[in-house]
Amino acid sequence: ISWTDLLTEAVYSVRLREEPKAGPDLISFVWGGIAVGKLFSTGIVGPLMDRYGSRAPYLLGLPFAASTLLTPLLNLIDEPQKSGSRCGAKRTVSDRSLAVVAMVTGFGALGLSSLSMLGVSLMTKVTAAGCLAVIVLSLFSMVLNPVVAKINAFFFLHNVCSFSIEGA
Repeated sequence: ISWTDLLTEAVYSVRLREEPKAGPDLISFVWGGIAVGKLFSTGIVGPLMDRYGSRAPYLLGLPFAASTLLTPLLNLIDEPQKSGSRCGAKRTVSDRSLAVVAMVTGFGALGLSSLSMLGVSLMTKVTAAGCLAVIVLSLFSMVLNPVVAKINAFFFLHNVCSFSIEGA
């Protein structure tokens, strides 16, 4: 899901720069599609598992997940090819800072997963998640461009405050 989310956001951010007037309609279309997809998948997963077993949703989702590989492989989003490669480019302080933020985020997620596996209380997990959120948002605010940091904070808070009925 993260893969397709990143691809979608990359494509619509480019389209928004090209055609800013269509921005609200495009974002509404994208989020509407996400909502309909979530509603459909939440509605079908129970009956699918009852009838065909717990692996059926994965088997059903596999072709859709695999089809997302076609986007970069066939360049379906019309990315211009760059002549130089970043692989040989010199690393900057910003690269190291973002790597630190990524490591803190990743190890924080592993830590939260470990707390769940250890069976600690819900209040402990909520407190740990809140502390991690403050740390990561603070790091993003220090490392990223202020506009990008604000957008990141907005989407984070949006996801925290949104109500979802999916999941176990």
